[in-house]
Amino acid sequence: MMAVLTLSGFSLFAQEAPSTPTTESKPVPTVPAAEPVPANPEAKPKIDRSIELYNEYQFASVDIVTTVETEIGKQAWLGAGCFIDKDQYKNIVSLKENEALVITVSHVVKNEKDKLIKIGGHNFIKILNYKYEVTLKSKKRKYNAELVGWNLRNDTAILKVKDIDKNDFKVAKIGNSDNLSIGQKIYVIGSPYGVSNTITDGIISQLHQRLDHLYVEDWIQITAPINPGNSGGVLINDAGEIVGIISAGIRGADGMGYAVPINLANIPQLLKGEVKRGIFGAEAMIENFSRMGEANKPKIQDLLELYDSTGIDDPTTLDTLYKNTVKKYAIVTQLKKDKPADKSGIKKGDIIVKVAGKDIENGMDLRITLINHFNGQADKPIEIDLLRINGTNVQPIKIFVTLEEEKDEDKDD
Repeated sequence: MMAVLTLSGFSLFAQEAPSTPTTESKPVPTVPAAEPVPANPEAKPKIDRSIELYNEYQFASVDIVTTVETEIGKQAWLGAGCFIDKDQYKNIVSLKENEALVITVSHVVKNEKDKLIKIGGHNFIKILNYKYEVTLKSKKRKYNAELVGWNLRNDTAILKVKDIDKNDFKVAKIGNSDNLSIGQKIYVIGSPYGVSNTITDGIISQLHQRLDHLYVEDWIQITAPINPGNSGGVLINDAGEIVGIISAGIRGADGMGYAVPINLANIPQLLKGEVKRGIFGAEAMIENFSRMGEANKPKIQDLLELYDSTGIDDPTTLDTLYKNTVKKYAIVTQLKKDKPADKSGIKKGDIIVKVAGKDIENGMDLRITLINHFNGQADKPIEIDLLRINGTNVQPIKIFVTLEEEKDEDKDD
């Protein structure tokens, strides 16, 4: 519940000082009256930016109702979404004139492994069928929709809306989330608790956040209030462009909402169907660790952290590893036997520096790069440049790995 602070206005009166008789009167100087400022008949009152954005987005923002048929009956839940320009992606997906695209989050339209958790228990209920309805509240119109593509790993999805008049709605502009700054003013439009076209505002409080909630995370943290039903709503910059999709909030924490950066959503990839992970069989340190020592002089705590992460028990090797992980890197910390990374010869403690010619910044960057490769060139080996440390020896190695198709048992990893 939001606490409301009311300030009562008050007036302050100065008591008039008593007059003192004088024997000599002095002339009181006169102050010339100020010249009146001429009115400008062409001047218009400035409209608040949030009003302008609401007027623009009330015909682009929609409610989404997902109804699922399960083994024990039907269940429905609510989210939000926004129309995007299909003409911008006509080389990827072909749509009829009376069809449109809506971007949202995957947890509004799809469940992991198509199962639900029983209320009050831990058994799974199988989902047999999905049905989607999109409501454009500003036009009092409802439309059927179909799922085009979804990515459960970063919580994004695209719906195709059917039988809609192109004059009934507006499409939003897609911005560039890489240009965002901490402290920047932002706006959110969605449907908290089913209240359509609700606009809130705030600032970006942090970028590149991790919550250990999804396999791929690069959250934009915002202060704009969000609630259940805001999921799938849009994060908008002052230029009126979508820069993120609202995904998560922390229950009981005010001013801590999270959005998926629009660049991470990768709309062209979503338009091709389900985005799969592809199995690499190795994991790297997600966040590069904060050091206690200098770049070329580790402290014992730094070496212990590397030992805990890699299992390497040679102090000289750990020291060399430390000194070669000052810049961008991804240290391999987990390896699954008989999976592609293991088969290609990758070992724990290897430093992955490039994938397909791209510099790798950390383990999360590695995950994103591998997913993008698998959903674009799944059948082609991917080139990986790494450094292998042994004592003071640093050996550059180039390998090629072919990722495997993800199976149900892999989705729990």
